[in-house]
Amino acid sequence: MGRRKQEERNEKIIRGLMKLPPNRRCINCNSLGPQYVCTNFWTFICMTCSGIHLSI
Repeated sequence: MGRRKQEERNEKIIRGLMKLPPNRRCINCNSLGPQYVCTNFWTFICMTCSGIHLSI
């Protein structure tokens, strides 16, 4: 599979996962609409919490 197709496929999967009810809120602070995935724990997190995770 080409790189671009793989990226499109990954984005589609992530968008689908973000629509699931448990993933609509940041796992750390419970804010709506998390935009990042913490790959250490495979959870969705908000921008603020992503900065905290990066500094750890």
